[in-house]
Amino acid sequence: MLLPLAVCIAGLAHSAEPVSLVYRDQAFVVRLAGQSHSVGIGPQPVPRVVHKSGERFAVWDERGITARDGDHLVTARLEDAALSPKLFGREEILKTRELIESGRRQKGPTRLAGTLLAGTVAYFLPRWEDFDGNAWLEALYSVDLSQPRPVPKLKGKFEGFTVTPGPEGLGLYDGSVFAITRAGDRWGYAFFVPSTGGFGYLAKGSRAETVARLSNTIALVVEQSDYGTRLVKRFHLPSGSSRLAAEVRGAVKLVSASPPVIDVDGPQGRFLRNLDSGAERQQARGTPVVGIARHVLVWTPRDNPDLGILYDPSDWSKVAEWKRSPR
Repeated sequence: MLLPLAVCIAGLAHSAEPVSLVYRDQAFVVRLAGQSHSVGIGPQPVPRVVHKSGERFAVWDERGITARDGDHLVTARLEDAALSPKLFGREEILKTRELIESGRRQKGPTRLAGTLLAGTVAYFLPRWEDFDGNAWLEALYSVDLSQPRPVPKLKGKFEGFTVTPGPEGLGLYDGSVFAITRAGDRWGYAFFVPSTGGFGYLAKGSRAETVARLSNTIALVVEQSDYGTRLVKRFHLPSGSSRLAAEVRGAVKLVSASPPVIDVDGPQGRFLRNLDSGAERQQARGTPVVGIARHVLVWTPRDNPDLGILYDPSDWSKVAEWKRSPR
């Protein structure tokens, strides 16, 4: 199929479902099983997140958190959290006020660190970052969509800050809303219990460089060993038990949670590894790699692509390919 400035080649491998890959408006779009999945490569707008229960909605967008019931709208004043006595002591508030006046901090949040819908209650975790990009506040809000004319409510804050902030940053386990956070040199399981309104923290380890949640009970943890390697562990959050999934030399990034794929850049070069199948693929340094719809997308050059390839990480077969058409 000939597209403006692009050629799309679909279904190149043994995928059971037709797959297509196109690039337009600074984004790669994968079409799979009747659904579209997008990866933007340029500056991205604030993602819009919508939770719905019946005819009521809770929305995160550039305005913040908005609850809607028919024509009735309520938007939370997230700027108030920056100086809230519910979250900070007097000295902390005075320090924050000074930093805001000096331009080192701002009253509004920078991005969303997590969200989920638990039954009819929507939870949002806005994240505030300073001038240098360091987190200084994450505040948990809820919107009870079972109530007429629902209102966003500030619940409090977790101990520490989410290790991997993003829409998937919140989870639900045994009735508690949780996030995997780093607090000082510890990482752990920070949680909120809706039935009591209380917060708690269970430290799980230290020396973690990356912690990514694979499910509500399993996390993938990358730790430094005493002898210069990285230990990639599958960690069972409720019990605290873990097992070694890989030991490598070099920097490690998580590409995909499902299936679990890591990106390793070490002394022998760069490679991608599927932790379930063990299959590996060598990869050029500097090439962007993104997990999307249980596949892995690679493109080059970084900022103005001429080529994009979608792989099946079970065996690294090529599923779809996009090439810029000759001018």
